[in-house]
This record gives sequence, C-alpha cells and structure tokens, in this order.
Amino acid sequence: MINASEDDIDDLPAFKGRVANMVGTPLLVDEQFYHLPDGAKNLIGFWMRKAQTHPAKSTTSWFAKYHNSQNCMVWNEYVKERIIKQLPKIRKWRVLLGVTTLLTSNR
Repeated sequence: MINASEDDIDDLPAFKGRVANMVGTPLLVDEQFYHLPDGAKNLIGFWMRKAQTHPAKSTTSWFAKYHNSQNCMVWNEYVKERIIKQLPKIRKWRVLLGVTTLLTSNR
C-alpha cells in the first residue's frame, strides 16, 4: 500500500449485494479476484474476517452481517475510501524486517 495510488485502491473490487448465501465460499478465487496481485488479495483477505493471522479466502456470517454497513468493519467501498484518505500517511511508513523487541521509537 505504500506505493499504491488512489486509483489502485479505488479499482479494487468490493463485494456488492447480498452475501449471506456465500458464507464459507472461497471468494478470492472468484473471477473478479483471481486476477489481482497477491498484495491486493492479501489486503482484501484481511478485511474479510476478524482477528486473522493470515488473509482469508472465504467469508463468514460476521462478514455477511456487516458487508453492507456504512462502516469499516469488513471489506467494502467505505474501507476503500478510508484507505484512500489515509494514503498520504501510509506513504510515510517504513517496513523493517527484524525482531520487534529490538526496535526503538523515532517519535
């Protein structure tokens, strides 16, 4: 996301309509998602379920409950808008590989 443009984020597909009947369906292999780069799939996958240690490929009833809401609980158009608004701050991120206990704060 550090190098993503506003258009890159805006062009990502969002789930529309009713998804209750798709709970458990591996949506990220659906035709609208399989062509996406891995980074985009991972971004969407982390927004599909709560408290995940890895990106999801399918939804849950929790996703079905919140995907049409006007908040940022699951992947939808509102999440995309939020990310686009935060891109100026995200572009300042630095990614470091290492042990987190050895990092120091640079505030």
